Amino acid sequence: MEGIGIGALLELLAGLLEVFISSREDAEGRERRIDRRIKKLVKEQEWFDLLYREERYQELFHSNSQVREKLLDRKYVKSLEQSVRERQQFQQELDELVLSVQK
Repeated sequence: MEGIGIGALLELLAGLLEVFISSREDAEGRERRIDRRIKKLVKEQEWFDLLYREERYQELFHSNSQVREKLLDRKYVKSLEQSVRERQQFQQELDELVLSVQK
């Protein structure tokens, strides 16, 4: 430790703090984008609004990272909007997640 000066140590700590703060801001921004996507889907897609209103799915939409990440994927959401089969599969996945949480 003698070879490292106080200035270098402070610089290292400042760099680590900057990385920590920026990653936290990125995560918060990501969560806001997911929440906005959910609000948009509720407003524009009747099928999603019906799912979102289901009490058994509420926890998944708000805190399940797997579900939230899927809803952030534009291509996936577009496929949900265009395909009844894809929506059915999504609902089946939600059902399976609900069952796994209940166990």
